Amino acid sequence: MHIYADYITPITAWLHHNPDYALLFTFIIALLESLAVIGTIIPGSLTMTAIGILAGSDVMRLDLTLLFAAIGAFFGDGLSYLLGAVYSERLTTMWPFSRYPNILRYGKEFFDRHGGKSVLIGRFTGPLRSITPIIAGMMHMSRWQFFTANFISAIGWAVLYVIPGYIIGAASHQLSPDSAQRLFGLVIGILIGVWILSLLLKYLARTLNQWFAAHVNMLWHWSKKNKPMQYFVHKLMNKKDSQPQKVLSLSLIWLYCMLGTLLLSLLVIQENWVNIINQPIALFLQTLRTNWLDKNLIIISFIFTPLSLLSLSALIASFAMSVRDWRLLKYWLGLLGTICLLTFLSAKYIFIQPSIHLFSQPSPALFPAVYLCIATALCIFLINYLMKKKPNPMMNILTGFLSLCLLLSGVATLFLGDNWLSSVLGAYGIGASVGLLFWIAYRRKAIPRHPLSIPMLLIPSLLICTTIYTTKIHFKDTLAQHTPKLKQHVLNQDTWWYQYNEALLPIYSTNRIGRRIGVFNVQYAGSIQELEKRLETCGWVKQPKSFLYTLIIHAEGRYTTEELPFMEQLYLNKNPALTMSYRTVKDDNLYILRLWRSNYYLMHYQEPIWLGTIILARKKSNSQTSFNQKPKPERSLLFTHILPAVHDYQIAHMDVADPHLKSLPYEIPSELLIIKN
Repeated sequence: MHIYADYITPITAWLHHNPDYALLFTFIIALLESLAVIGTIIPGSLTMTAIGILAGSDVMRLDLTLLFAAIGAFFGDGLSYLLGAVYSERLTTMWPFSRYPNILRYGKEFFDRHGGKSVLIGRFTGPLRSITPIIAGMMHMSRWQFFTANFISAIGWAVLYVIPGYIIGAASHQLSPDSAQRLFGLVIGILIGVWILSLLLKYLARTLNQWFAAHVNMLWHWSKKNKPMQYFVHKLMNKKDSQPQKVLSLSLIWLYCMLGTLLLSLLVIQENWVNIINQPIALFLQTLRTNWLDKNLIIISFIFTPLSLLSLSALIASFAMSVRDWRLLKYWLGLLGTICLLTFLSAKYIFIQPSIHLFSQPSPALFPAVYLCIATALCIFLINYLMKKKPNPMMNILTGFLSLCLLLSGVATLFLGDNWLSSVLGAYGIGASVGLLFWIAYRRKAIPRHPLSIPMLLIPSLLICTTIYTTKIHFKDTLAQHTPKLKQHVLNQDTWWYQYNEALLPIYSTNRIGRRIGVFNVQYAGSIQELEKRLETCGWVKQPKSFLYTLIIHAEGRYTTEELPFMEQLYLNKNPALTMSYRTVKDDNLYILRLWRSNYYLMHYQEPIWLGTIILARKKSNSQTSFNQKPKPERSLLFTHILPAVHDYQIAHMDVADPHLKSLPYEIPSELLIIKN
């Protein structure tokens, strides 16, 4: 039994042939997904993406699909609102709210925090999407205000959930009807898998939370009977604390954080094991970089610099002195001194390899990432200090802002290649451990209530101003340091042409984590536009330079795809300059040619030498059931259909003798085609 052939493909085929029912299905799913309680068990995102694929395949009109989805979502939330308005508090006695009272309690807390905005926000917030309208009805929210917000959010929801599927459906036009249905079924299967995974993650998070709460409660009761533990808790506990068990929760979190950081530090010292993870992740992230992304990440990396950290430290110290809170000042300065000393010692005595050598580094990679480590310690203490006060929307925004700054700073230093993943995790771990330790010690006594409106406004303003200033001063130099500087090689024509058995240019193509996956078996000197025209006259077809083309080939299921990684292959961190394919009439095999611009030039040639790969994706036969049964590629077979296009060019063949050929994931001819216009 094959799940795609027996289940998913027949269902998608039926929807293709019954578009009117698909529009009705769109309305019903959008309606049910927005209804109270029912919406929590309906995978609306999954089904709406599937409907979007149908719209992209011209089975349904996009405008009608969006209209029916928006109307269904509008009516679903409207019915839930009326249900809450009519039954109001009586809902607490009805199933499932009587069985699970926390659903309404959580919804009311969310509504109290965000007011009318909760209708807009709740539509896109997991389990709240179906419970927010009924809470709005119970809280007697103005009907005009509710239905206005409901109308806006319904349109946004329809666009957000349908458009991704529409894009995938539009791409399926490159396939035959059978292959388009297969692609549709494949995407639906992936979405089902993602939905199931999200349910499992939610269940796991809920289970871990319950497990942690149960063990904290058990530890609390045990501490009352154990004298050493009782003494420990008594020393750490704030007598005026309304939640005395919270000190145990914080202590356990600190313990787990410290042990995890200690284990990571030992792995970094051991070096070999952590490099197995560090290097592939760093190489993969480098392949995602673009000029636009680099510029924005460099600005983000300026959030936490010596200037911003000193300014933040001075601001909090000045605030403590202005309100005469000498205890806060003592702990704040102690935290700053401790984290600086610990970071200095770790960076000095824990040696790690330099980071990615794609650009000149102004400073060596360190463990932990220095500025991020100091920022984490300061922000963890500051966030806990702010959360201890009476919560309000402004405070929630500030704590969220600080958390987001920490997260983005870590992402920026990873993407830019300034630090390894282990250095970033070490910065978070060491910083959080020290910050939590000082907070646990500080909260032992009653915390004075000070007006925080001024520092709450000054903290984000300060970080934004220091970021702007640092960007203005250092942006150009930092961008230049993070721009790959590739050495340009100029070769004599005879030297390049008579390479004999030793290739001068790179031999191997690699995947996005640096592993060899193929051979650059084509070298071309000449105009790539001229080559493209010649290939088109011989039956080759130009293809999009994206992940989508490879996905389509895999979705067709007609060809062997061991040589085709899902993500687009890169060379020197760049996409192919030209991608073309050729289908043979006799046996329906597929040849794919990709050419990249290299950093090698011939004297007196304006164009560079183009490095390329030709792969053969054979049509699968009924008897071919395993990789071992695939016919071995023959010499010169790869070049059969490119040679007629360049018959009047200079052509040479060269055997590649390299021991690493055997390490490739599949067998490939060791022959190199050299073409010169």
